[in-house]
Amino acid sequence: MQLAKQHGAFYLEIERIPSSNILNQVVQAIKTAKSNVQSIQSDIRRARTNFQLNTQNELANINYQSFKTITDIESTRLKYIQEKSEEAKASGKDADQCLNNVASNMKSGSQAARSELNRCDSQGKQLLQTQLLKFDALQADGQKLINELDNIALQCYNSNINQMASCMSIKVGLVNRSIRVYQQEASQLQSNAQSQKSNIILSTSSCNNQAVNTCRSASTDAIYAAANCLKS
Repeated sequence: MQLAKQHGAFYLEIERIPSSNILNQVVQAIKTAKSNVQSIQSDIRRARTNFQLNTQNELANINYQSFKTITDIESTRLKYIQEKSEEAKASGKDADQCLNNVASNMKSGSQAARSELNRCDSQGKQLLQTQLLKFDALQADGQKLINELDNIALQCYNSNINQMASCMSIKVGLVNRSIRVYQQEASQLQSNAQSQKSNIILSTSSCNNQAVNTCRSASTDAIYAAANCLKS
């Protein structure tokens, strides 16, 4: 019997041996095991894609809302400061310089809040990436199992077909045990995906809220500062 260098070619060659029914059965078992691993990998890829897209969409939405809130607060407060400037002029007070400083401080506070939001966004993306790496690692584990299955024939090659079949049967049995564990790990990762996504969103939302509060604080300070300008 000639042993082909390529695993796929080897399988085709031994399947043409009339007296090797048991060997053919083992080869089929290897093919089935490989198909099972590939099916699990497909599930992992699909779960990874869904997890990534859903999380990214929610992160983008909460970031958009937070940036919008900051812009609205800033716009409202700057308009308020402008109104106070007009009031001062109407009453003959020269408060322009004072109110300009108030407006500048408001803008600085808003910019600081936006910078915080950018950091929150980066942190959220990093948390997402950490979870995606878990999917990638599990995907790589599946490839290792496939490699093990592909190497069984070469590792067990023997001119005695029965001995070869026995060796291959033992090895594929051991790999099948690993495949069952692999399936459990994949199922666990997928079942945890929703809670992990919720944790990422919660963490980012909390961070964003702190950034928005930075802007709110600047807005409150601007109200008191503008009032003091008019008292001068």
